[in-house]
Amino acid sequence: MKINNIFLSFLFILFFFKTNAQSFNSNKISLLNSIKRKYYLQPFEGVNIEEGYDAKYLISVISVDNIINSSLSKTTKVAKRLSEIQVSEYLNGSVIYKNIKQYENDSTNVIIVSKGINELELLSNFPIEDGRRMLFIYYMELKY
Repeated sequence: MKINNIFLSFLFILFFFKTNAQSFNSNKISLLNSIKRKYYLQPFEGVNIEEGYDAKYLISVISVDNIINSSLSKTTKVAKRLSEIQVSEYLNGSVIYKNIKQYENDSTNVIIVSKGINELELLSNFPIEDGRRMLFIYYMELKY
């Protein structure tokens, strides 16, 4: 009898987490589809606040040149740092370009930002301008 109660409790907890995770993914997908529709109607870059069904999100949209002979991970790191700069400027008006270091490595420019916003998550990325540039969309849930 006690084993049945434990098993049923475990199934209930498992079901709760599974349904909760599915709703979070559907919220992200609807947010992404909304941003993509807006972008294809009128291309834009920068920081904006978007309202989802259950929360508000801070969105950072940035495009980065595809660097020849560079991996996607390097391009993603550069886009993340540039997005952190955008969001930092948007939130507190401070410019942190003085903390950027650029150096040549494998014939690519790599940008390092010493301070930024770590809560940004990559929502999506896709090629634009016939594959010459990559568009990165980062987001962060706003909590009041």
